[in-house]
Amino acid sequence: MRLSHALTALCLAAALALPAAPARAAEKQPDKAAPAASSSSSSSSSSSVAAPAAPRAQDFERCEDGWKSGPAGLYGPQDKPWKLKVDLPESCRDLPATYEIVGRDKDQLAECRLEVVYGSGGTSEPVRVTVAGKETKHGAVESYEAEPERAVRVVCKAPDDFRPFDVRLCVRCGADPFADQDFQKDLGTFLKQ
Repeated sequence: MRLSHALTALCLAAALALPAAPARAAEKQPDKAAPAASSSSSSSSSSSVAAPAAPRAQDFERCEDGWKSGPAGLYGPQDKPWKLKVDLPESCRDLPATYEIVGRDKDQLAECRLEVVYGSGGTSEPVRVTVAGKETKHGAVESYEAEPERAVRVVCKAPDDFRPFDVRLCVRCGADPFADQDFQKDLGTFLKQ
């Protein structure tokens, strides 16, 4: 059983080392990739043509900085939650919706709920996130990515009357920019066992 986990971890590590973004770009433009390869192989000079930089995985991003209030013990009740609805553009179709919530005060505490709202009706399974102090939480809001009209609805509140609420929130579509870091951390933990 332990050997199969180690083999799985090694396969995943090897998969991360592969250049995934250029392969994706080549899939979208197969006609342009073939002539470029043949022209470089027919060239007799020793100079090589540099490949264009891979496109960034992030296709869309919206961030909100001013999400703060409280503490309610000093400034009165803060029952009213902060709400935001981010419409994802058509370019986000077939891409995952991701989030990043960053605590901006060492004493702050925030509870957030994120879900995808579909244009055809209904919502995805909600994701609940608690951010304490200056920690950062990120991940994906699982949804049906082929749905043409999607929006990410976010509701955050301060659950503690004696702690402020102060976060920066970003909603994106595309690959989670922190997924590789998380995988490397998990892989390191696994290999230490």
